[in-house]
Amino acid sequence: MTKYTLEEVDDTSDFLFFLQLCLAILFLPIGIIWSIIKLVNYFSEQKKEKEIKNHDLHIAKMEELKLLADLRDHGLISKEEFEERRVRILKHL
Repeated sequence: MTKYTLEEVDDTSDFLFFLQLCLAILFLPIGIIWSIIKLVNYFSEQKKEKEIKNHDLHIAKMEELKLLADLRDHGLISKEEFEERRVRILKHL
C-alpha cells in the first residue's frame, strides 16, 4: 500500500513580490504629495471664505453707519444717540 502526503507550495514568485515592492515605492510618495496638496488647498479655501465673510460684514456695517448718519441728518435721532450707536457698530468691526 502506498501513502501519499500533500504539502502546500507557496506559489508567490519573487517577481510578484518585487513588483509589489516597486509599486509601493512608486505610489506611496505620490499619495503623500497628493495628501499634502489637498491639505494646502483646504486651508487656503478656508482662509478665502473667512476673508469673504469678513468683507461682507464690513460692508453691512458701513451701510448701517450710512443709514444711521441719514437718520441723524434728518433729525430723527440726536447726535448723542448717533455717537452711542456708532461706537457700538464700530466695536463689532
